[in-house]
Amino acid sequence: MRSGQQACSNRLCGHPQRAFEWTAVIGVKAGILQEGILQLKKGAHGWGMIFARIVLGHLYTRPELTAKVDAIIPMPSYLEQNQARRGNDHTGYVIERAILEDDRGLPFVLEPPLIRKTSVTVRMRDTASALERHVAAQSLYDALHVPDPSRVRGQSIMVYDDVFTGGNTLNAVAKRLKANGASKVYGLTLARAQWRV
Repeated sequence: MRSGQQACSNRLCGHPQRAFEWTAVIGVKAGILQEGILQLKKGAHGWGMIFARIVLGHLYTRPELTAKVDAIIPMPSYLEQNQARRGNDHTGYVIERAILEDDRGLPFVLEPPLIRKTSVTVRMRDTASALERHVAAQSLYDALHVPDPSRVRGQSIMVYDDVFTGGNTLNAVAKRLKANGASKVYGLTLARAQWRV
């Protein structure tokens, strides 16, 4: 916590089972940003290019965020065999577009993926209680697989996601990456959910 900041109200702050170091947040999930995220999930693919450019702009103006990062990956999504990324994996699609636009050689990794989601799990936004979120996070952890641990061993990995609410999803991914030898895991979030009062 920096001087002058309020104490963190997130349950994972200071929790002994938190597996990620921090998450960098670009904006707040409100207004046009919230609408764009929803539209991308509904298939308005132009938003993927816009978000890719926002991500790149943020990382270009904040080089300290990636100074010690070995790989930037999307939050893993479940894709059936031969299922297209576009329309089915919105975080992967944003990273795919960012790779095409990147002119500074940021360490994006998309294919082959460092981590895979092997089955459908309950979405965190569909949970209503801390217990349900805990069960959903465990289910997600169980569904994650690192195909080649030698590619993550000793690496610092940044995981991009569109929305950060409580950190349970990022924490499950960080735990799986660290269980396979990753040294540090960071988050990069397009928008954080507005704090509840």
